[in-house]
Amino acid sequence: MQTYYRFFLWYFIGKLEVVKDVQLVQYNSSALQLSFSPPFTLAGVPISNYTTTITSADGVTITTITTTTTDLLYSAPDICTSYHFNITANNRVGIGDSYLINKTIYKGLDNLSCSYI
Repeated sequence: MQTYYRFFLWYFIGKLEVVKDVQLVQYNSSALQLSFSPPFTLAGVPISNYTTTITSADGVTITTITTTTTDLLYSAPDICTSYHFNITANNRVGIGDSYLINKTIYKGLDNLSCSYI
């Protein structure tokens, strides 16, 4: 019983929160740069990786990226399209809480450029 209690406590205390300070900016006419800060983690339960799932506005998964870094450059397949980025931190306890951010990538670096396509 004591082992189960210890695991139960470890699981709930060690589960990761959401990533912080998320920034998603259009890098150029076809790329988005995503950066964030890691969530708090307990000593002895380090973050093993981050998973970013990128979906289209209609919910279709475009790609899933697993990385150990807190920034990535994503080349968008289509311009004038809205993308959803769902970011989670992972450790040996499990998957942390999700952070969802949306971004439309424009042909130019302003939103007026999509109205002429």
